[in-house]
Amino acid sequence: MSTENFDERQLKIQGDIFKHMFFILMCLIIFNTFLLGFGVVWAPAWSSGFIVLLVAVAAGSIEMIFREVYIGNRNARWVPIIPIALGILSGGLMLKIALFLLSSGEAFAAAGQLTNNGSGFVMMLLIFSIFVGYIVKLLFSRKAKQEE
Repeated sequence: MSTENFDERQLKIQGDIFKHMFFILMCLIIFNTFLLGFGVVWAPAWSSGFIVLLVAVAAGSIEMIFREVYIGNRNARWVPIIPIALGILSGGLMLKIALFLLSSGEAFAAAGQLTNNGSGFVMMLLIFSIFVGYIVKLLFSRKAKQEE
């Protein structure tokens, strides 16, 4: 990661965001472990850990977007491509999973836990939230510029 485009304040903000992500991740891992210890299985084993990780990544990514401390060169033309590509890809996959669930009659959750397709939908929803955060920040920035 290149840091020459950030001043000390922005680097501190970025470091704070990574601390927040780590804290969120650790709390969710501990919570998931307690749930599993008490026999509460809320998602298939392969996806529960991945969902926990995606929650922390999505929260940190959205915080970076709103606090304007993106990873990499902030002035590069390709920076907006990342959240837009994530939004298109995850939105398309969410639509595909939703249509499959509706057409096949498979449940989103069964016996108190997410199905494989339900887990996939939740993962894509978390990735899609990064795109939504980017669009909201873009709209707020444009509105602020118009008011000036």
